[in-house]
Amino acid sequence: MHGLPLWSTPLTAVHVTRNPPAKSDSNRNLICHVARLRSDEVTLVDSFAVTNPTRTVLDLGRLIGFVPAVIAADDALHSVLTTRELLVAALVGIHGTRGSRAAARVVHFADGRSESVGESRSRVLLAEARLPSPDLQTAVYAHGGYFLGRGDFGYPEKKVLGEFWPGRRPYEARSGQKPTELTRARPRHCWSASLLVPRHCT
Repeated sequence: MHGLPLWSTPLTAVHVTRNPPAKSDSNRNLICHVARLRSDEVTLVDSFAVTNPTRTVLDLGRLIGFVPAVIAADDALHSVLTTRELLVAALVGIHGTRGSRAAARVVHFADGRSESVGESRSRVLLAEARLPSPDLQTAVYAHGGYFLGRGDFGYPEKKVLGEFWPGRRPYEARSGQKPTELTRARPRHCWSASLLVPRHCT
């Protein structure tokens, strides 16, 4: 309802949340969750009462896998549907409930600087490989401050740049530069670049 990406998440059933003492009756088309919702955690979208973006991110963190939950959380932060401060504060309200630790893990990992599903997945892959947390949206400049381009993630101290690549031409700068400008400039300024192309690039 909030337009969050739900990567690799089955959408065969509708999930609803009811305040206690309602029962969590479910069938293959409707899954009911019983949880206490404060009035400020509910909003209207197209006249439908839904959980607000902050609570939605937490509920996704409790219910679906880590990777798709991070993707949704990154998008919510990037789109300014919520903030890190709101998410951290809301964690207090679900502390001790089922899935609250998983939700906290998602919140603490989420980063609104990720700009796509692929970038969020790339961050998870780097973490799973036990690599250091990268800088995001890493800009590269030539001497004199001339902007060469920007990578999805990077390690500036190592001069390593990374890019999630869903099929576009390599080194195509987002500033409108021609690919040849970046490929020619890269060796001269001693940056190495890697492309990360997961099997599913949606």
